[in-house]
Amino acid sequence: MSQGSCWINGELTTLKEARIPVCDRGLWFGHGVFETLMVLQGQIKTWKEHYERLRSSCQGALIATPAEDFLKKACEDVVAHSQSLAGGISPRAQLRIILTGGSNVDRLTVDKNPQGEPLPGHMFIICRPVKAISASTYAKGISLKSHGEMRRPQVTHIKSIQYLWSILAIEDAQTQGHDDVLFVDDNGLCTESSNASFVWFSTPTSWHTTPPLGHCLVGTTLQRAFEFSEACQLQGSYKSLNFSDIKDRSVVIGCAIASASRGLLPVRQIDTYAFDVSLIQEACEKLNKKLLSP
Repeated sequence: MSQGSCWINGELTTLKEARIPVCDRGLWFGHGVFETLMVLQGQIKTWKEHYERLRSSCQGALIATPAEDFLKKACEDVVAHSQSLAGGISPRAQLRIILTGGSNVDRLTVDKNPQGEPLPGHMFIICRPVKAISASTYAKGISLKSHGEMRRPQVTHIKSIQYLWSILAIEDAQTQGHDDVLFVDDNGLCTESSNASFVWFSTPTSWHTTPPLGHCLVGTTLQRAFEFSEACQLQGSYKSLNFSDIKDRSVVIGCAIASASRGLLPVRQIDTYAFDVSLIQEACEKLNKKLLSP
C-alpha cells in the first residue's frame, strides 16, 4: 500500500509519506464521501459518471463539492506524479477521491457560509498501482455468504466512507470460508455485495441487476455494461431478485459481482448452493473486454 501518490489539500506527496489532519470530520465522525476510478494505461476512466455521483453524494452528505475542472486537474496531477515515481505508465492504477466535512470536530453540525452552503472541507486524492485479477479467479468464480442488510435506505444514495457494516459482514463471511457477502434486505431481496454491485443471469445472454432504489447505489460499471450490452449481443435490465429464488434454475442460472476494478466477476457459490460458472462466462468475458479495456 506504500506505493503511489497522494494529494492532500493541494500538496502532492508519496503515499508512504502522506499525513492526514488529525482533526478531520471524516476521522472523527465518518463525515466523508468518496469515489474510486480506474486508471488504465495512464488514462482516467469514466470521469463524468464518477464526478456526477460524487457531486450527488456531496449534496446528500452536506459536503462542499469542488469544481469539476479543478478536481479533474488535481486528479491528473496525482496520476502523473504516481507515474513519475513508478518510472513509467502503470498498466492499471486505482484513483480514489475522498472528500470530508473539514476540521470542525467541536460539534456535529456543519459549518456553512452566509448562503447556507457547506464550507470547503478536506480533500484527499490517492493514486496507486494495482494488479489485475487472475484469469484463474475469473474462471473459478468467488463464493458469497448471504447476510442481512445493515444499512439504512435513507442514506444509500450517498457513497459514504463509513464501511463498518461491510467490514463486519465480510469478516463473518470469510471466517466461514466465503470470499464476500451478498446483502439481503428486510423484504428478502438481494441488494449488493460488500463493495460491488450484484448481477444475476436468467439466461446465458440476459442479465439483471437490482434497481438503484432503497439499499443500492447507482453503479457506474453497470451503467457502462448497459451501454455495451447490445454490441455484445446481450440484454440487461433492472429487476429485483428475491433471495428465495436463487436456487430456482428457471429464474437464475448464474450470478456475478460488478465493479470498476474487476468488471463482472462470476460467482460460483452462494451459501451452500453452487452455480455452473461456465454458463455465464462468455457473457462476462464479452462485457469485460469493453469494461476493462484502456
